[in-house]
Amino acid sequence: MSLIRKKNEGKKSERYFSVRLPKAAHNYLAMHALTYNKTKTQIVRDQVNVWIEVNKETDIVDKFAKKLNSLFEQHKCLNPSLTIIQFKRQIEQELLNEGMDKEYISIVLKNVTDE
Repeated sequence: MSLIRKKNEGKKSERYFSVRLPKAAHNYLAMHALTYNKTKTQIVRDQVNVWIEVNKETDIVDKFAKKLNSLFEQHKCLNPSLTIIQFKRQIEQELLNEGMDKEYISIVLKNVTDE
């Protein structure tokens, strides 16, 4: 049972993911790509890089850990025998399936507690 998401992707240094956009957004993106002689991937990648620069990694780690702590509490109510170790193992597996590096998984899971 997935606690976060359900899809598993490949294990490359770059990850592929698809995005479903409204037609108008796709048309705008396509025109932008043609106008500036860039691929849609380059445009999206540039925008994601800007977003990453603006948002601090520590902030997203803290927010994600809070979300996981809340999920643990919810699942603990439904299954009182669930331990934090079992929960972390399941989360670790899901994050690995998402293609997240073990380094980042360890950082996040250090902030997940049963307190």
